Amino acid sequence: MTVLYFTATGNSLYVAKQLGTKLLSIPHCIKTNMYTIEDDAVGIIAPVYGFALPKLVLNFLDKVHIEAKYKFLIGTYGSWASNFLKHTKNKYSSIRFNYLNQVKMVDNFVIGYDSQKQIKNAYKKHIDDAINMVKQDINARKTKTKFHFKLSAPFAFLIRSIAKNCGIRGIYVDANKCTKCGICTKVCPSGNITLQNQPTFANNCTNCLACVHHCPQKAVHCKGEKNTNRFINEHVTVQEIIKANSE
Repeated sequence: MTVLYFTATGNSLYVAKQLGTKLLSIPHCIKTNMYTIEDDAVGIIAPVYGFALPKLVLNFLDKVHIEAKYKFLIGTYGSWASNFLKHTKNKYSSIRFNYLNQVKMVDNFVIGYDSQKQIKNAYKKHIDDAINMVKQDINARKTKTKFHFKLSAPFAFLIRSIAKNCGIRGIYVDANKCTKCGICTKVCPSGNITLQNQPTFANNCTNCLACVHHCPQKAVHCKGEKNTNRFINEHVTVQEIIKANSE
């Protein structure tokens, strides 16, 4: 089984490690022009941003050709995934996923949530139980493609459009705290950050917040963030994120 994943703060990688025997980072596939994937089963694990998959993942799905008898997609989300699965299924019907599901985890969106409170209340989400249930389904090659959604399709589309247009409310660096360690450039999956006198951001941000959460000095910020509390999945190391996103 091959699992393709996209991760910023470790949630999706943690799920991928529970499910797959062969893991491939989507940013790595893009950088090495790997768009043909063959195996008996192929899955995609990615976070949900604004009721949709990250644009980097969507761009990958536009190009990838998957040869497998069994295909699945799992979305990780923090608070509300809405009907992203239906949106994905409709948009990428050519992939014909046999199984779609979602796992509620710690939310890393610092503009909307306090990461420390999210970590403290993570037990309420029964994360490992949800992952084990998905794992059992996949191992049994179950099919699941129909879901009940809380939002109407038009309203969900409107919310996705607003989130896409707004994006992150500006990422900036506190020059007094920045030590120019370069971690932000290494965890960025889209190569959007370069290190000169201080980190410089281009216009290819995928809104993943890896640079914000992984900065050891908490020198990278979002305008409008709740506070400087940060989150990294406890089962994943920064070196794994770097390997996934920049190597």
